[in-house]
Amino acid sequence: MKDDSALRTQSVDDHVPEQLLAFALEALLTRETGWVNLVPALARRFPHAEAVDIAIALTSAAAEIEHSFVPSSPSMDAARHGYKLAAVLMLEMHAQRLQGRPVRMAGDLLEMWHERPFLDLG
Repeated sequence: MKDDSALRTQSVDDHVPEQLLAFALEALLTRETGWVNLVPALARRFPHAEAVDIAIALTSAAAEIEHSFVPSSPSMDAARHGYKLAAVLMLEMHAQRLQGRPVRMAGDLLEMWHERPFLDLG
């Protein structure tokens, strides 16, 4: 019997440009602080990607980390941060859409995303 979750993950990963996914994975695994700045870093590196692809890349990278490391690994913090960033990003994009300013391209995230001291990703 085939694992349906692997098929679903692969179809999502196929939608995200491979370089974006690889960059998100590396960034999550090597970053120790400055998590909020990761979204602008991805947007600057891939400004012509769809904005939603940034959230998908963060989620897919977090899932890959969970799949690749044991639960007690310090790398699990990176997965947790990836999921949080993706969720906050999607909420921000939704709020922008409701205000009549939909965010379509990753480069557009730079205009709406800025350092938020209240956002505790620690």
